[in-house]
Amino acid sequence: MFILGLLFLVSGLFNAIKTITAFTLAHSITLGLSVFELVSLPQASVEAIIALTIIYLAIEISTQKRYSATPWLIAFGFGLLHGLGFANALTGIGIGNEQLFLSLLFFNLGIEAGQLLLLPIFGSLIWVADRYNYYNQAATLTSLILGGMGFFWLIDRTISILG
Repeated sequence: MFILGLLFLVSGLFNAIKTITAFTLAHSITLGLSVFELVSLPQASVEAIIALTIIYLAIEISTQKRYSATPWLIAFGFGLLHGLGFANALTGIGIGNEQLFLSLLFFNLGIEAGQLLLLPIFGSLIWVADRYNYYNQAATLTSLILGGMGFFWLIDRTISILG
């Protein structure tokens, strides 16, 4: 859903590819730093901050502003935060140290491939919505879904931090 949201903010195929790749590159950096224990933040706090990035993305979509110059900067910044969240998921499946580098490499390549495979699907949906004058409704619906998910996750993570 985050990739779909990002695609509402970009104009042009090249910008979309750069944006998705910047997101993957950024989360790969913080994922590696976290897994190799060079950066450590409380997981619930990281997840609350990720929820805030989702809420911010939803707000940006609702303004229906499209970035043409540097949309990848937003994706890169958010990707840095999301990588810290991915680290918990990857280390939680119990990958051994002797396989850590290859596991990180293939995990990130798989994430990038999956996100790039979503590009024609999500891009086509956005193009069809735009072509048939439903772009505003599609952007609003996406914004509401992302915002709702983000607020739910923020409340849930905040309760777990406080509880």
